Amino acid sequence: MLFWERVKSLISEKNSTQGSIARSIHVRPDTFSRWIQRGTMPNAGQAVFLAKNLNTTVEYLVTGTTTNKSYMRILLDNFLDSLSETQIEQSLKMLKAAFPQESASSRDGLT
Repeated sequence: MLFWERVKSLISEKNSTQGSIARSIHVRPDTFSRWIQRGTMPNAGQAVFLAKNLNTTVEYLVTGTTTNKSYMRILLDNFLDSLSETQIEQSLKMLKAAFPQESASSRDGLT
């Protein structure tokens, strides 16, 4: 399966349309359609937006494979985007409590 076949399959799985996905990545629907017809690859920034809107990774769109860790990060990132700042802070506290050895060795400066 090629890049655009994977994109079309994911659009279908999401019960979305090419037009709505195009608009979500700030591309005109007719431009998006021409990319698909011609097999034109989007630029890196557009590919990132496309993958995010399709809940996948650029790696998957390009190669058809992805590491489980990459995919889980996408899911976690999408979940965090849906939370308020307070909910994110509470989630971080719970994660640190659940994994104290990892948070003790963290170098990110978060408390």
